Amino acid sequence: MQTNLIIGFPLKTTWSPRLHNAVYADQNLNAQMQAHAIKSTEEAAAKIREENIGLTAVTMPHKQSIMPFLDEIDEDAKKIGAVNTVINRNGKLHGYNTDLAGIEYALRDHDLVHKTVVIIGAGGAARAAAYAMQKAGAKLLIINRSEGPARELAEEFGGEVISEIPKDATLVINATPLDNLQIPEQAVFFDMNYTKNRLGLEMFVAQGFKQIELWTGCKKLDPKKYYEYL
Repeated sequence: MQTNLIIGFPLKTTWSPRLHNAVYADQNLNAQMQAHAIKSTEEAAAKIREENIGLTAVTMPHKQSIMPFLDEIDEDAKKIGAVNTVINRNGKLHGYNTDLAGIEYALRDHDLVHKTVVIIGAGGAARAAAYAMQKAGAKLLIINRSEGPARELAEEFGGEVISEIPKDATLVINATPLDNLQIPEQAVFFDMNYTKNRLGLEMFVAQGFKQIELWTGCKKLDPKKYYEYL
C-alpha cells in the first residue's frame, strides 16, 4: 500500500486524511494518507524522498520553507512563493500549489474584476489568495498583524496595506486563525478555515482533489461528490 502524508507543525486539526482516504477508497487506489507532525522542513523533505512518499500535502509552517528542498516547482507555485503539494516521481520532488485551484473553484460564481477584496493574513495561504485575486483583476487590500509581510505581499501582487476592513469590501478572505472578525454586511466572507465556512470547505475539497489528480493523473474529480464524506 502506498503511504501519503500531510505534514505540518503542529497538526492540531486536519481533515486531509479523511478526504483523501475516502477518495482513494472510492477510486480503488491502494493508498492511505496519514498525518505526520514534523517541525523541521529539512527532515520532512528527507522523509518524503527516502521513504518514497507519493503525495505529500504541506501545511504550516512548511509551505514556503520546503521550496529549496524540491527538484522542480510549478510556475504558479513559483509566482505564489509557496507550495502545498509535493509529488514524488521516481525520487524527484515536484512542488505545486493547489490552494490556487481551490480558491478559484470556491469563487467560481463571483466576478471580482475591479471589486474590492480584503485578505487578512500574509502567510502561504494568503499568498495563494493574493495571486488568485491578481489573476481575477480585483482591487487587493491586505491586513496583517505584522506590517512587513503585508507590505511584501502587497508589492508582489499589486495590493495595498490597510488597517481595517472598508465598508465597500465585496469579498473578505480570512487566511488566519482569527475569529470574530467584523465583516461588512454586504461583503462575502471566505474563511479558509474549512471547518467554519462553506467557501473554505469548497476550497479544501477542490484543492485536495487537485492534489490527487496531480499524483495519479486520473480524470478530473467532481468536488460536490465527496462532501458526504466530511
